[in-house]
Amino acid sequence: MVRFVVAFGLVTLLSGSACVSTIDGSWCAATGDQLSINGPSITLPSRITLQGEHHLHAFSYRPLEAAPEPGTMVYMTLVAGGEMELYHVNKGNPGNAETWKRCDVTS
Repeated sequence: MVRFVVAFGLVTLLSGSACVSTIDGSWCAATGDQLSINGPSITLPSRITLQGEHHLHAFSYRPLEAAPEPGTMVYMTLVAGGEMELYHVNKGNPGNAETWKRCDVTS
């Protein structure tokens, strides 16, 4: 877990110098799910709004105890090109990264 948190912090720092935008906004998954981050608030695909730890290029929160895996933490970090990586960390083990894209990308 400590290694993941350190790696998450490094990615957050590095992405901060490479990205202009923030993690705030609407995000869409390939599955059609959508979530929205606005400061310390996140609205999940289930339309539940929770409070989390907001940073310019990263966000994390602890799902409700009614979640399928209580005790899991969710970490998100902004990456280049309008993408975000989302990780479910359970018992110190990060799962595979899920890639989410901005829903409201304009050209």
